[in-house]
Amino acid sequence: MAELENFENSGVPADADEFGADTAEEQRAAASADDAKPDIPNRFFGGVGSLFCFPVTAVIALWFSAKVNEYLEAGDYDRARAASEKAGKLIKASLYIAPVWMITAIIIVVVLSKL
Repeated sequence: MAELENFENSGVPADADEFGADTAEEQRAAASADDAKPDIPNRFFGGVGSLFCFPVTAVIALWFSAKVNEYLEAGDYDRARAASEKAGKLIKASLYIAPVWMITAIIIVVVLSKL
């Protein structure tokens, strides 16, 4: 019984393990810091939608959007953010190119049908 009292009063925190690991609060704080990933959009559905506008840039945007998840899983947040921004720019490019592409195609069809 005396040994138990000596152990309880030894100054070791009650929630620390016998090997001197961090307390439970410190372990929870470290785990929550690991779980706090930045919110970086992968823009996958934007890439799929832009396939109907201009497929060339949309396919490249889909490739970058797939890379976002890969970089997030690896913990490389800077590269994930850069890939997300590139995917967003390519999606916008395919949306801007689509009307020009359609008007050009209509003009070509009209001109060729009159020949």
